[in-house]
Amino acid sequence: MAQIAFLGSTYQGRSVNIDASRAVNWYMENYTDTTSKAQAAMVGTPGLNLFTLAIGASTSPVRGLTTFNNVMYGVIDNKLYSIASNGTPTLRGVLSTSSGRVLFENNGVASNGVGGNQLMIIDGANGYIYNAVTTVFSTISGGGWPGAPTSVQYLDGYFIVGNSSMSFWVSNLYDGLTWGALATAAVSATPDSIQAIANHKQQLMFIKERTTEVWYNAAIPTSTGSPFQRVSGAVYDFGTTAPFSLANGGNSFFFLCTQRVEDGGEMVGVAEVSGYEPTTVSTPAINYKINQSTVLTSCFGYCYSEQGHIFYVLTNPVDNWTIVYDTTTKLWHERSSLADSFTVVNRHLSNCYTYCYGKHFVGSYNNSNIYEMSQTFLTDNGVPIYSFRTAQTIWDNVNLSNVFVSKLIVDIETGIGTNTPLIQIVTPFPAGWSGTANVLILAEGSITAGAILVGSENPQAYLSWSNDSGHTWSAEHAMPLGAQGEYLTRLIWRRLGHARNRVFKLGIHDGVKKNLIGAYVEVSK
Repeated sequence: MAQIAFLGSTYQGRSVNIDASRAVNWYMENYTDTTSKAQAAMVGTPGLNLFTLAIGASTSPVRGLTTFNNVMYGVIDNKLYSIASNGTPTLRGVLSTSSGRVLFENNGVASNGVGGNQLMIIDGANGYIYNAVTTVFSTISGGGWPGAPTSVQYLDGYFIVGNSSMSFWVSNLYDGLTWGALATAAVSATPDSIQAIANHKQQLMFIKERTTEVWYNAAIPTSTGSPFQRVSGAVYDFGTTAPFSLANGGNSFFFLCTQRVEDGGEMVGVAEVSGYEPTTVSTPAINYKINQSTVLTSCFGYCYSEQGHIFYVLTNPVDNWTIVYDTTTKLWHERSSLADSFTVVNRHLSNCYTYCYGKHFVGSYNNSNIYEMSQTFLTDNGVPIYSFRTAQTIWDNVNLSNVFVSKLIVDIETGIGTNTPLIQIVTPFPAGWSGTANVLILAEGSITAGAILVGSENPQAYLSWSNDSGHTWSAEHAMPLGAQGEYLTRLIWRRLGHARNRVFKLGIHDGVKKNLIGAYVEVSK
């Protein structure tokens, strides 16, 4: 028996003949103790549990979430809500738009003359201020307010907004309702428009379509001009066409990066900025996937940390995918929420994110539910999470001849069954169904022909294989993972045939812990 390369990241790109490996709803975790049985394993991605059900119009997505003064706020349809720790929503204001993403910033809780108690919301049409102390909701107007804001940031007591032009505007100190007519400046070292604004190391980074400029607080009164001036020579040849992809995490920020080429720009992948210049963190395979997209401008990202990992989660809602960069391991994986069938990889259910009440929360993209996200949840609110690992190719690297596989042993945590009753998932789904409504959960005992049984009491692992590098696949072959307490259960498949380019795929869709440690094969040439 020999251990094979079975663990890893998503690296399927231009051709499965080069690399067929995928990690869907599984990510890598490394261990530094050299005396451990394994120095790495694959861990199941977090699940979701319902926190607040269908606020407002039940079919409207959650457009944005934020936390201010230890209270969660969310925009659903055209309404701003505060959401208490028990999930109770309270209407706080009405916006002029009912669709599209929103951005938030706040200027802090007032104390000793510092802070303004204000939460700013922008929706591409207008800006709004909600005062957390007076509970007054106002639409910003008059003075030097530019209108149609598309980007917003906070720094040193000021709100800063852009509106897809080459200029930005600055509010009065701790007052997002007052904007001086002179408190504006042009970001015009190059003739491209502002897409996003980052507050990075207490400096403003105006990320444009193809370039980025760095500005600092020059302490100029807003009555005479903009408080901010450009750092001399700080103009960089990178930008973005996906402004909502910008997200902060781990003392860096991440975004879909465009590199300036003469007067144009080329998408180069996901970049991390920890100093002032970007470093591309996406692999050639991930870059290939990104560049196959039909639309990138709608991509959005968020960062969060859990159990020692810092994740950058990037979703393309048009092309229906979610990819995740783990800044801890520097590896990528995919996340998918069940919508069509277990063979289809979709985008993740999350449409936005915030951390509040000591928990991670996401808003849904296909209804107005808000979910808590945690490793302790083993399903997406009762819907199975289908995790699968497509491993690296097994081949004869000397003669390229057939490899005979007489046995495969998968080392995985077993005896993980729970007391959750058996449910059934009907597939194919009825014509015209969409979203997670496609998952039809039937009462136990009401077995339907063609149903997939999803049992947490006696969970199963499913193995399939490809003999042509991952182009076509065999049927799935089930193996029990062991009921609760059956820790000596082993996963062994025998008499697996031969191929020149053998690829194994292991999948689990039961609501159980998923800790994959490795795999061993018995082969001959």
